[in-house]
Amino acid sequence: METFSDSKRVVARWSEHFQKLLNVPSDINHEALDNIPQRITKTSLDEIPTMDEMARAIACLKDGKAPGGGGIPAEVWKHGGDNLFSRLHQLITNVWEVGAVPQAWKDASIVTIYKKGDRTDCGKSRGISLLSLAGKIFARIYPHQSKAFDTVGRTGLWQLLWKYGCPEKFTTMIEALHAGMMANVSVGGEISESFGVTNVVRQGCVLAPTLFSIFLSAMHDEAFRVLGGGVYIQSRQNADLFNVAHFRAKIKTTRILMRELLFADDGALVADAAEEMQKIVDAFSDASKKSGLKINIKNTEILYQPKSTRTREEDIMVDGNKLNSVLEFT
Repeated sequence: METFSDSKRVVARWSEHFQKLLNVPSDINHEALDNIPQRITKTSLDEIPTMDEMARAIACLKDGKAPGGGGIPAEVWKHGGDNLFSRLHQLITNVWEVGAVPQAWKDASIVTIYKKGDRTDCGKSRGISLLSLAGKIFARIYPHQSKAFDTVGRTGLWQLLWKYGCPEKFTTMIEALHAGMMANVSVGGEISESFGVTNVVRQGCVLAPTLFSIFLSAMHDEAFRVLGGGVYIQSRQNADLFNVAHFRAKIKTTRILMRELLFADDGALVADAAEEMQKIVDAFSDASKKSGLKINIKNTEILYQPKSTRTREEDIMVDGNKLNSVLEFT
């Protein structure tokens, strides 16, 4: 691996790394889209954001955080007074009516934070996107409006929003917030040339978790559309949580099928037999491909939990690659 000490070459290498990371070709399979039932369109989402919605979005900004493009910190937006609120709301209204988002609201300045491992390996650091707070305020209005309802291919994502009942104007504005996005990398006081970001949701944007969750939900629906399997658990609402006998009762209990456990962008698939687990993994892998995603083999592991103290390894495969077996997840 070639290493650099010159600051300009270092920032250029970081720029090359993030260009590849943020522009991975990806698109959702149209067959998978066709399998998603069309939800009722929620036309109320097309209404112009109100002053109250904007005020709630501003109140959610965190103090003492790097402001990103424009350099205006959260404290100014929070305490700028009625005149600033009125001007910003007028700007947001104009943006909504025209359907075009200011370029500064889209762009990101990426800084790096070292995680662990070889410091000369760009993959061992995390990129943090600093975004314009005015753009964050605009983006944060969407989750407030979306109460009725993240390497992601954008074209497929916009189609998914329509399938999930998002009206035309609402979807167009989210698309406009991503279209034409540019980014640069700031390392050691040096700033790289700007480059386009054509794929994925905007890292650091409050919309990203919601958009990724919608995408992931559709992928899971496709994976388990015709697949059984999983683990059944007994549930009971009117029982002592620590009294196991209550959950063994034949009445007043409900059996719940669990096939996956999700947290942010991490997930665990569960089954009560290796053969069943292989079927679920195969279905999940196929659905990932149809969604334009790829399972990270290196970070995917198998945990076998027998009833006895005896342990064994199970050969679970993904695309011909055997997954690593571990004694515990970390």
